[in-house]
Amino acid sequence: MALATWTIYLAWRLPRVYVAEHWVIAWVGLDVAQVTALLLTAWAAHRRRIVFVVFADVAATLFLVDAWFDCTTARSGDLRQSLFLALVVEIPAALVLYRVAWVAVRRSVTMWGVDDNAPSPNVWTLEIPYPESDDEEAR
Repeated sequence: MALATWTIYLAWRLPRVYVAEHWVIAWVGLDVAQVTALLLTAWAAHRRRIVFVVFADVAATLFLVDAWFDCTTARSGDLRQSLFLALVVEIPAALVLYRVAWVAVRRSVTMWGVDDNAPSPNVWTLEIPYPESDDEEAR
């Protein structure tokens, strides 16, 4: 509720035009975060580490954030290029990364299963296993 209230307040009070002092740092920082996330995703995929899922999700989310801010901060003359890049590069890249992460989760869950012939469990309802413990409060 607090976040929803804050969002409504910002929509009402923020200026329509604002000059950012650190515009270059903001955009270059976002691109550096994207490159870092993609490199970590590639490293984790190469090493076949399950942390790949986290890195791929982060990279995908950064692509969507980049597309959003490219389109919403574009001047009228640049909007067509921003929309093109969002629809042809950034959103498809995000969808591919999300899909690959999803497949990695499904395969990992199946691999951890007991029976190879059993269908893959539904990852939406699969519970996180707790370590074995005699203490019920630890759960």
